[in-house]
Amino acid sequence: MTEEGPNKAAQSEATASNINRPWLIRIVIISAVLLGYGAWSINDAYVNYPERGTTYASWAEWQYLGKAIDADRSEAPGILRREAAIKEPVEELDRLRTSDVLERNESDLGGGPRQKRAEMEIARQTWLNALSVVGKLDPAYTNFFRNPDVEAASRLMGLEGSSEAETISGLNSTLNPASPRTRFTELSTRWATETPPGPLRSYDIPVNKIQAVLCFAFTGYLLFLFLRVLTRTYRWNPETKTLTLPSGESIAPADLEDVDKRKWDKFIVFLRIKDSHSKLGGEEIRFDTYRHGRIEDWILEMEKVAFPDRIEEAEEASAAAEAPASEGSASDQQVPAG
Repeated sequence: MTEEGPNKAAQSEATASNINRPWLIRIVIISAVLLGYGAWSINDAYVNYPERGTTYASWAEWQYLGKAIDADRSEAPGILRREAAIKEPVEELDRLRTSDVLERNESDLGGGPRQKRAEMEIARQTWLNALSVVGKLDPAYTNFFRNPDVEAASRLMGLEGSSEAETISGLNSTLNPASPRTRFTELSTRWATETPPGPLRSYDIPVNKIQAVLCFAFTGYLLFLFLRVLTRTYRWNPETKTLTLPSGESIAPADLEDVDKRKWDKFIVFLRIKDSHSKLGGEEIRFDTYRHGRIEDWILEMEKVAFPDRIEEAEEASAAAEAPASEGSASDQQVPAG
């Protein structure tokens, strides 16, 4: 709690409480930090991380096509044309993640007739994982379309094998597909000389979204708290030492049964009201003297009037506690006779 200062008399003669300046500064600083961190998290979740993840997916696609070309050339001719594009990426990623496929590919990496295919499938899994993290695990992004369009790609996949040649041609014109080798060549112009960013973890984007929600929610709570304190005004009558609550009820020193300071170190004080009070009889009213300025001084003045003996005892105890220290200091300065 604050100690009596030179402006105590001015505070006691004020007639309305205000927002305590240290508390207000603290709220402003915390709110600014939360808003800044929330904005940073929003930018990471919706701009930085998606861009980074998409860039990494482009590099992973280039790596995958390189492995597919190697497999087509040395082990399984035709695999590039038949299997490079992925029409059902969700199902394919699920297949690649099964324990049987993982164990088989890991075993085939050691050498043998399926080594190149295993390298291709591991690279394919890395690519599909990268697309999944940024929400692009869709045929529009796994069939080498230069202009990926989710709706157009979905329609094109649905028309496969149909006789609607004109519609299929229009969709192909919109999507502008490339062959696997052409796509690899296009990607090579970038990734042959550029270093890719690190891959995103699956929780990077969701965690930043959650962080932003929490920051803005807590900032909203602080704003609500500020408005609540701002609209709760206590009024003081310095002549009668009467405190009027925001609800309109008034408390005089004669109405106090006790001033409970069990949380005085936390800027909290409770006033217990006598049963004789017409509206607040028997209640215990909590005051936060850190949020509301001037209330502490008013309550101390009411306590002096209501419990003068208690104040005198406290002052005597404080004086007695200081006396030994003063006496000890004086005795230390005495020089013994030689």
